[in-house]
Amino acid sequence: MKTKMYFIITFFIVLLFGCTPGETMDLLDEEIIEVKVSMSQWLGNMNQEAYLSIKDEEMIAVFSSAILSAREQKKDNTLSSPDFDVIVAYKEGYPSHAMHLWLGDENEESTFSYFMGDATYITPSVVTNQLREIISSQ
Repeated sequence: MKTKMYFIITFFIVLLFGCTPGETMDLLDEEIIEVKVSMSQWLGNMNQEAYLSIKDEEMIAVFSSAILSAREQKKDNTLSSPDFDVIVAYKEGYPSHAMHLWLGDENEESTFSYFMGDATYITPSVVTNQLREIISSQ
């Protein structure tokens, strides 16, 4: 009976940890006042010339939810140069977040990474479609 109980407990622990989603990206818990998007030049460099400056609250919310819903990918994936550089600016006195974006095709996943980091984070395809709409409309 004890063996059966240990087996059941072990099974549920393995199931619980096996179903835990990957780490997500973080943003400061502060008001975002602007999201700047620029054409990326290469990985490890931030292009300061903004192609797009987003101050609309709804569009900022899309970028915020895209970043926060992105899950760290566990597989080793060598990426080409990013499509865009993204800077998330907060109200005065708070540091900005700088990241790269590989924008997926329609109905495909996109990839984010922090400017100073090795991990990559994958967004759902629905998010890619929203990002594509914002970036292409400007």
